[in-house]
Amino acid sequence: MNTILYVDDNPQKISSFKEEFSDFKVISFDNPLKASKMAEEIDYDILVLDIMMPFLDGFELLAKMKKLKNYSEQPTFFLSETNDESLMIKALELGVEDLLTADMSWQVKKVRIKSRLTAKKENEIKFNFIDRTVELKGVLVELTTKELQLLHVLSQGEGMNKDDLVAAVWGEGKLMVKNNLSTHISNLNKKIHLINKKIQSRKGIVSLL
Repeated sequence: MNTILYVDDNPQKISSFKEEFSDFKVISFDNPLKASKMAEEIDYDILVLDIMMPFLDGFELLAKMKKLKNYSEQPTFFLSETNDESLMIKALELGVEDLLTADMSWQVKKVRIKSRLTAKKENEIKFNFIDRTVELKGVLVELTTKELQLLHVLSQGEGMNKDDLVAAVWGEGKLMVKNNLSTHISNLNKKIHLINKKIQSRKGIVSLL
């Protein structure tokens, strides 16, 4: 079941939201400060934020959420009780998916959220650790065990220091010549280009593109 992280200072709106999105797991907070502190420990697929809240508005809360270690550009929606065009422009400038306004029915809001989740999943790599394969958009690629682990670790974030990457894949305290890591990355890149992915190493940081 997909998980929505929903933050709104209005308990009645939270209750209505959970009822409408009963086919999702909804984790909610009615205090944005509490949400910003606890969200780092939550795995979620969609982020939905009210805009007008005490302590932190939706825009400020999103800025804090983006700095958390578990934020990986999850599709984000703002909820608004108004149809203020300036709010919509600001929301879109921040890179969110949409501003869900008061004039939209719950059915329309659900379709917009679900369609974005589907699009996101279509671009996610599927890992099969038993068969040692990865799949994206119907293309299947076979990897070695270490290649699979390396790709899986890099798929979890925006980039990693080389030493941290070696520790995550080969273990803490593992001595490994940098050229060996470069060889693994080079061999992996020769395979994952088939799914339009590439590993890049710049200034000591390794990233999956």
